[in-house]
Amino acid sequence: MEEIIRNNYVVPSWDYLSHYPFGRPFDRFFGWEYTMALLYLAANLFGSFTTIEIANIAPVFMIALSCIVAYLLGKMLNSCYSGLTLAFLISTSPVVLGLTMAGMCDSDAAVIFMSLLSAYS
Repeated sequence: MEEIIRNNYVVPSWDYLSHYPFGRPFDRFFGWEYTMALLYLAANLFGSFTTIEIANIAPVFMIALSCIVAYLLGKMLNSCYSGLTLAFLISTSPVVLGLTMAGMCDSDAAVIFMSLLSAYS
């Protein structure tokens, strides 16, 4: 994420920190990294945050968005109460809580969000 921010949000072409002394080309799959970089950009409009703080907050933010989409999906399928139940089950699931605890910045929270969003769409 820091490499993307330092490169003015352009995809970097070469990773100098891996495979010493030559480096290697970057992969072109930067979905989660760009999501966190854009969250960093948006959060710094409201205050001063570090990249580590954004990496800790990003999974919680994605799960909050997942609860909104789960509510809309349940409301569309049955009723308002089923939407609330689905959002409650998503937010209190042990698997989801394990993903968002202790600053574990993995893309699993984004996978849950995208799965629910694709089911809703």
